[in-house]
Amino acid sequence: MFQVLHSSAGSGKTHALVKRYLVLALRPDRPTAYRGILALTFTNKAAGEMKERVLHYLRLLADRAHDDARITDLLDALRSAHGLAPDAAAAHAHTVLRHMLHHWSDLSITTIDAFVRRLVRPFARDLQLDHELRMTTDQQWYRDRAVDLLLEAAGRDPALTEVLVAACSRLVEDEARWNPAAPFSELVKMLDDEESVRHLEQLTTVSAETLLRTDAALRSAIHAFRQEARTLGRTALDALAAARLEDADLANTTRGFVSVLNKLADFKDDPVEVGAYAAKPLSTGVWWSGKASASAREALQRLAPELARVLTTVQRWQEEGRFTDHWLRLLIRRDLMAMGAMSALSDALRRAKDEDGVTFFQDLTRAVERVVREEPVPFLYERLGQRFQHFLIDEFQDTSVMQWHALLPLAENALANGGSVLLVGDAKQAIYRWRNGEVRQFKALPALHGREQLADGERREAFLKVSAVPIEPLRDNHRSSATIVGFNNALFDRLHALLPDALRPIYDEQAQTARKPAGGLVRLDAVPLTKEEQEEMPWIEAWLLRGVAECVEDGHRAGDIAVLVRTGAQGSQVARALSRAGHAVISPDGLRLKGDAAVDLVLALLRLDQRADDHTALQALAAAVAAGVLPLDRINPPEDAPPGTALQRLHACLPPNKRPPATLLDRVLGHVERCGLDPATDAFLNALLDAVREHQQAHGHDPAGFLDHWERGYSERSITAPAGLNAIQVMTIHKAKGLQFPVVLVPFTRMSGGGNSGTSVWTPPGELASELPTARLTFKGRKAPGIPAVVNELAMQDLDALDLLYVAFTRPEQRLYAAVPQKHGDPITAALLVHLVTLGGTLETGLTIGERTAAGASSRPVSDDPVLRTLPPGGGAQLLVRDTLRDDAPPGADARRLTGQALHDLLARVRTAADLDAALTAAVACGDLRPEDRDEWRPRLSALLDRADLEPWFGPGLDVLTETPLILSDGRSARPDRLVRADGGWGVLDIKTGHPHAAHAEQVRGYMNALRSVTGSPVHGALLYLASGTLEPIA
Repeated sequence: MFQVLHSSAGSGKTHALVKRYLVLALRPDRPTAYRGILALTFTNKAAGEMKERVLHYLRLLADRAHDDARITDLLDALRSAHGLAPDAAAAHAHTVLRHMLHHWSDLSITTIDAFVRRLVRPFARDLQLDHELRMTTDQQWYRDRAVDLLLEAAGRDPALTEVLVAACSRLVEDEARWNPAAPFSELVKMLDDEESVRHLEQLTTVSAETLLRTDAALRSAIHAFRQEARTLGRTALDALAAARLEDADLANTTRGFVSVLNKLADFKDDPVEVGAYAAKPLSTGVWWSGKASASAREALQRLAPELARVLTTVQRWQEEGRFTDHWLRLLIRRDLMAMGAMSALSDALRRAKDEDGVTFFQDLTRAVERVVREEPVPFLYERLGQRFQHFLIDEFQDTSVMQWHALLPLAENALANGGSVLLVGDAKQAIYRWRNGEVRQFKALPALHGREQLADGERREAFLKVSAVPIEPLRDNHRSSATIVGFNNALFDRLHALLPDALRPIYDEQAQTARKPAGGLVRLDAVPLTKEEQEEMPWIEAWLLRGVAECVEDGHRAGDIAVLVRTGAQGSQVARALSRAGHAVISPDGLRLKGDAAVDLVLALLRLDQRADDHTALQALAAAVAAGVLPLDRINPPEDAPPGTALQRLHACLPPNKRPPATLLDRVLGHVERCGLDPATDAFLNALLDAVREHQQAHGHDPAGFLDHWERGYSERSITAPAGLNAIQVMTIHKAKGLQFPVVLVPFTRMSGGGNSGTSVWTPPGELASELPTARLTFKGRKAPGIPAVVNELAMQDLDALDLLYVAFTRPEQRLYAAVPQKHGDPITAALLVHLVTLGGTLETGLTIGERTAAGASSRPVSDDPVLRTLPPGGGAQLLVRDTLRDDAPPGADARRLTGQALHDLLARVRTAADLDAALTAAVACGDLRPEDRDEWRPRLSALLDRADLEPWFGPGLDVLTETPLILSDGRSARPDRLVRADGGWGVLDIKTGHPHAAHAEQVRGYMNALRSVTGSPVHGALLYLASGTLEPIA
């Protein structure tokens, strides 16, 4: 059963998902049914919330909380699906909850990225990925590094050098600032864009010679058309000047045909149009104005044929598309030569990542999708294909084409075996297109968007359509007041008419039914016109403070209020304005480690360890004053202070670092202690120490290396604000997705990026560049010729802006305040102003719908159902405990915190005993082990690997393969844990974490027979039982 659930904002989507999950999990005949369910979400936060909700519902169901409407709804679904009565459902919920908590790792509710990593990891080498799969989100740093590596290659590779020189020569032609990295810094981002990657694959077959030849042809055609246009205009203007004619003599003066001549004479590549005023003389034959003298009229009559030829030529050029062709040639040539280096740039990016042994998440998705594209039954799904029978995918409107294609084989396998697939989303909330989200994919379901990219796309699409079962959309709004719901229904009914026909269906059924009682408030105000956009800020600040004061006056807490913005820069402005007015504020910038005074001080001292100079010492002194560690008068030097005294003053003001720098963490803690700082009471310092621990586990103890990584991305980390903190929240709309607040203020309702932001599209160049299969066009603004790819992209940008506005306006529960700029330049904001006036408001007084009423109890969500329960204090620190039991373990059995899979992954990294520490460090960095697990297992594994009987398996000088696939005699594939080649023969070692079983020996013998048939060499085998340390030879 394949179903697509459309769920509008506030319609109870999470409840619907959890209900479906529990109906599948609470099968009476299978208390472990939850193991066969895979639920995928967009963010780690959403995955965590869904896990909490699943546990919460199970506990309520087990406790017979039948007065809870959610549980009543769940009981109805369980009765319908399984015939479960309330008492039976409660007992079964208790059993499943207990089992789930004891086998927590079997609960598969995770993000798509995390699942793909889990899927790929056993096959990393097969996919030519780093076998440890150390993930990084520092994409920008590695992009910059790739550009540096590319430019460093100039001079070594003649063909690449020629392309690089040609690309950089465009900077001279365009009179741009000389920056050789500039042409490539934007292009390298394309390597993360799914659509661009597909086009770049087409360009890999284009040689440097072809690019140079195409560039020369484009340059020649561009120059020729410029000259033709300019000559056409200048010849006509020269004729008018020779006849001593003035603008006042000409029909419609400067608005008439002479404006066309001027644009042609000074042709700067923009299309020239013959407007109504300019074309009028062609029909009337009157080329002169009413004020023209007889001689002027006579001269114009004589010049009329030439003037008519010029205008008709321009009209013909418009009809033939010559202006469009010229514009296209310019744009194709803009990035053409830089594109010739894209293959080398891709190689440079791979080298940059290989240097640090890291991988991007999109690399994994791309690798899986490539396999799916080429193989009808991908080998990647050998292990997971039969485990999951049911799939739930949330926020599908933000899922990329590659992600969906990568998941298709699993989904198809589940459907073919009687399972189910549920895709949930809201096309109106698709705000992650910049991260490859594809809303048209969601809207097309059950049709398969991009099916032509798959070898068997038509077959897969047909199967989805046959398996599809309709499901009623969720249209009721349980979040917002009736006033807000009614306002949004009317507003987005108006705004969606601005979309083209192909996109308009996304909002066709957007209207919701409010389930909350009447009430609520909507307030729209028009921002007064100003000459410059930045001049609007004082008005917006005053508007914000009025709105906040009004809400507080009516009984709302500061924690009830959220200010939603489009960009981080807007958020910083808002947060500063509210802070200056004395309001407590939580904002992403305010929670960022970078800029915190104590963190800056510790890092300044760490830099001083690397560079003990006067300038660095001054930075440290300034940071000490900002952190309140030193008074200002301690750092002001006397006017006649000699060089070096800043360093001396610092040493005099602060005690030395007394902690031995055995590790990076020790060094940093020493600086914390010498400054009298207390990490126990400072969340920012705590986060810094976490970053230090993480870095030293993954990269070692070099302070310079940590400082380098700090500049890359550690500094952008934020602390998590305490739940329930009574402060106004300032965040971007993207961050607010999935959240709700009693009061929302939107001070900037223009959601488009503005005319100066660049837009890129791909299009076939056709005859303009016949040797290119595809071309990239980058332009600014909205005034672009009607090329289908450009028209489509501009329409998608309008949809992006409308979706952002929809997400912002559907977050409030009780009150919505919005400020609409009169100076905007985009159709959506203009229509919002029209709506304000249509509903009875004015640009001067604004619009108010509803009435101010006293605030009720805060509706901020508070968790009352912790997953991990705190044990009563017993003379020490409180502990959080969760047991992990074997499937057949009776209550009270010993817990095992490290699963067999984690041990297998760990030992796969160990070639010799000397590799153990590095493998343990990598396991912690990857999240497979906690630091305390590492400390527990290090001595046990070290003693195990040092044993003499294990030297033939883990000793130095061995040729070792781990988890290498073998084809068994019955055609099945298998992956023994360890193959060792030495002394002309092979050895097979399989590692077990459970108790000995006869089947284990038979399994190893199968491996041995397969290896013997392949190699023709002697093969011996053994089993290693980790629990007991027993090594059992297999004959």
